[in-house]
Amino acid sequence: MGRRIVRRLALAAVCLAALAACVVNLSFDLDQPGVPLVTATAGAASTSTLIDLGNSNDIRTHRNDIRSLDLESLDVTITEVKQDNLAHNLSGTLTLRRDLGDPSTEVKVGDLQSFPVLAQSTKRIKGNPAVDAFLLERLQDGGKFYAIVSGTTDGATDIVFDLLLHASMGYDTGLF
Repeated sequence: MGRRIVRRLALAAVCLAALAACVVNLSFDLDQPGVPLVTATAGAASTSTLIDLGNSNDIRTHRNDIRSLDLESLDVTITEVKQDNLAHNLSGTLTLRRDLGDPSTEVKVGDLQSFPVLAQSTKRIKGNPAVDAFLLERLQDGGKFYAIVSGTTDGATDIVFDLLLHASMGYDTGLF
């Protein structure tokens, strides 16, 4: 009987040790709504928006214990096509930048090729390791960065879009 108790206690100790060293993975979304893109004519188009990882409750809750931060994908959705819009199609690139005025801090998320300018039109861009490293670095240094969409349109453009980041983080449980 005594050996069973010892085995059970040993098993319980191993389980607790594994739990103490456990990293939990948590998926979350971070929405950046209402980003305008306006051009007077066809041609070059660009817009940027400040993103703050601290706006996520999940990030705030686990900030000091986060060990990894990965962008699974990012959805670009046109939520409004204004009356003055003449564009039917846009193409461009989505990048992230630590400092808006310093292109050397830029990392490419992906391309928006042949994106139809229609309300609720959506393009999904998959994350990549360079973006993951960028996000973790930004988290450790205040959590703010810029998302930049730059490219071309085929007409005067007046639209609004949302950026929806689908991400996951790995954080220490902090039980012990």
